[in-house]
Amino acid sequence: MGNSNRAVIVLSVCLFVICGCVPPTGILSHSAYEVSIGTRDVVEGTLVIKERKNAVKVLKHPKLQAVQLDLCLTYDKNDSLIDSKVYANYVAETWMFIPAGETLFIVVDGEKMSFSSPFESFRSVHSGKIVEFIGYDISRVQVEKVVAGTIVQGKLRFVEFEFSDINKQRWSKILTENWKN
Repeated sequence: MGNSNRAVIVLSVCLFVICGCVPPTGILSHSAYEVSIGTRDVVEGTLVIKERKNAVKVLKHPKLQAVQLDLCLTYDKNDSLIDSKVYANYVAETWMFIPAGETLFIVVDGEKMSFSSPFESFRSVHSGKIVEFIGYDISRVQVEKVVAGTIVQGKLRFVEFEFSDINKQRWSKILTENWKN
């Protein structure tokens, strides 16, 4: 097993223990967008609902393969929301080295929302491509603003992006079908 595979396994276990979410598998595969609803954890009773492959349109960055902004919700055994995150997945030919701190910004119709992570990005090389993965807390109100916005743009460290109507529809569906409280 290669070092990058070991690193992915270690990160997956850490993220599952900390917040119940795991990094997206197959980030470089050609699989389509999906929302997966896990099964209840037999010990803790938690349930994880996660989005995968919600790729936003990258602006002005020619060597970038993809930026994905995926929602992940974790519920306790009583179906109370205990964690809501947006995970940024960056795939490119060059490293971004996303540090801990305020590194994700989303601007909705001129109103800026800032997101901070206590950890730096997890980094690996997968199928010859650089992959970085980082999670940020996000509230229901913030997701509602994105969904209702006319012009939604943002920046992940120095990479600018734009939400399409499809991206907003996907987050809207998570709100209406999966965000319980």
